[in-house]
Amino acid sequence: MGDTRYIFAECIKQLMNHQSLDKITVTDIVEMSGKTRQTFYRYFRDKYDLVNWYFEVLADKSFLQIGNSETLREGLIKKFQFIYNDRVFFKEAFKSKDYNNVEKGKPSNSKLAAYDLSLIHISEPTRLLSI
Repeated sequence: MGDTRYIFAECIKQLMNHQSLDKITVTDIVEMSGKTRQTFYRYFRDKYDLVNWYFEVLADKSFLQIGNSETLREGLIKKFQFIYNDRVFFKEAFKSKDYNNVEKGKPSNSKLAAYDLSLIHISEPTRLLSI
């Protein structure tokens, strides 16, 4: 986890376990990370830019995992499990009311459109496919 961007992403994810994204400050993130505000702003415009960047990272990773599946069922299970594992991040990112949140601030060429937001509420990913 040497990449500073990932350190910030892990910190915001931990903070999201205890408070909403809109209440988290850049100060909270940098204090938890042990980095400076200057370092944070070297990589991101604001906390929403961090969230959007990390969302893109997760989207890319998810699509790579699905691509390595042998069957459609296996691919879907991997996708649902992937989203389930980071459910707090996804839920908080989409709950944000800020003008620059994930849903409103996403780039037009983003893979984010491929995500179904209803998947955030999945409690047992594999059960969904056994129906």
